[in-house]
Amino acid sequence: MRHVSAMALEVEYSLRYFPNAQMLRAGFAPDAGLSLEDTLEVRRNKLIELFMRTFLRESDIFPLGPRFGFMANGGRSYLDRQIFEMATAECSNPRDVACRHVANEALLIPQIAAMNERLARGGFPGFPNGRIEISKKTSNFRGDDSYGCHENYQVRRFEPRSAELFKETRRRLLRPFAPFLISRQPFIGAGNLTNKGEFVVSPRGMMTNTVIAGSAGRAHGQTPLAFIRRDGDVNTERSSSSDVCEADYARLQVCCSDGNVSDRQTEFKLGTTAIVLRMIEEGYLASPPVHLADRREAMQAVARDTTLTERLPTRSGDAVTALELNRLYFLKARRFFEINPMHGWEAGIMALWEEWFRKLAHNPAALDTVLDWRILFRFVEFELERKFRLTLRELKEKLADPRDEESRNAALPILRELQWKILNYFFISDARFREALVALGMVDEGLLSPQGMVGAVERLIPPADTRASWRSWLMRFFRSRGLETSVSNIGWGLIQFLNGSNELVQFTNEDPLNASYCAERNAPLSDELLLGIVNR
Repeated sequence: MRHVSAMALEVEYSLRYFPNAQMLRAGFAPDAGLSLEDTLEVRRNKLIELFMRTFLRESDIFPLGPRFGFMANGGRSYLDRQIFEMATAECSNPRDVACRHVANEALLIPQIAAMNERLARGGFPGFPNGRIEISKKTSNFRGDDSYGCHENYQVRRFEPRSAELFKETRRRLLRPFAPFLISRQPFIGAGNLTNKGEFVVSPRGMMTNTVIAGSAGRAHGQTPLAFIRRDGDVNTERSSSSDVCEADYARLQVCCSDGNVSDRQTEFKLGTTAIVLRMIEEGYLASPPVHLADRREAMQAVARDTTLTERLPTRSGDAVTALELNRLYFLKARRFFEINPMHGWEAGIMALWEEWFRKLAHNPAALDTVLDWRILFRFVEFELERKFRLTLRELKEKLADPRDEESRNAALPILRELQWKILNYFFISDARFREALVALGMVDEGLLSPQGMVGAVERLIPPADTRASWRSWLMRFFRSRGLETSVSNIGWGLIQFLNGSNELVQFTNEDPLNASYCAERNAPLSDELLLGIVNR
């Protein structure tokens, strides 16, 4: 049986626009009927469209309209409801995904600099001076919306191809899978400080308000743990291929995931999740080790538990902590690999899983410089004590006391300063705050120049063992011959173009692990093959 083998990551980014003090003094007033923050939000939406157009034009991207395009490395950039998103190519292992995610962000840095130079020259009407930054910050300025990342996994379908609904796949996959997603938050949280002065482990987990939803649920504002797409694609947008729904594999999209600065956390969450999905697919994990009484409440409880001691009620009347629950999944995986072969990267992930569990269970401070939420939690406590002689609990109490308006007004600037510094941690191009944390010994220096960033240039080519190579080869073929205008559509597993007789030709690739084979011609891709079709 083929186990989960293709995976990818999409990350949502927030474009932040910062008018300088001179602009505000010169009359950068709120738009009619809007607050200053709402005015900045409206103008930000205009700027992000300008940024997207510039990015598509000046980067090595095959544009498909003004809002999205495929990159040379096999990934995709696009605007989704005014949120800038980047997706990695399909990959066969978690380290590859983490490295290509970092390489994607390396593409943003020169574009952010170019945009700021143009803003400084007054190159955008309505935006005199000021600057922008792109951030993986996981909530907006109001705290009522979240930016995170979606993990995508290729999973086997458990019902006939013609099934209209994925009821059997949902039942067999998600029943044993959902508690694992709840338990992994202490390992993968990005951390945040809320407007109430509460530090949370996982901002995305805090906003998860349903266990499972389809596309319609998301359209109505639900943030689910995960959902299964009808298509067979593991990436971030539904494939344009009309017959992808007939594939033997579906795409499982995990939605309750933060955007991490730590590439080690990115690799960890993809690797451990793929292992758990493999056990489910192969029938080894048919039910969860523990049945939680309320999965939604458990998700949010773990997301806010910085002590790692919150006990989650079970249906049997007992209770477990997130770490105890996660340990049960680890032990299950270890027994699974005693009777099943490991595939390449799985041994390294199992070793990392055991190491991180041991540290979080017995000495969480051992991961204070590695995990995003531990880094930021430690910084907030340090800064409150050093600068304001306060504890986090005292700050929260001052913000919560409605009877003492003076204390609340004094606490609000402290809260905003800390939130601003946390936002700086997630900036893509401006690394000064992270560098300051390194100097203080609060961040592992390797996180600033991770293995993926060191090899970012070479990682601008697509993975050689997945469909991304097939797609990028076709894009390079048409671009190198000046035939971009003949291409009418590109999807994750589809390309349509006009040949020399003005006939529409379509190539499809339903298999994320098919790197070079042309199914329509029953032959490997080659210049000779394509030239014969294009010139016909």
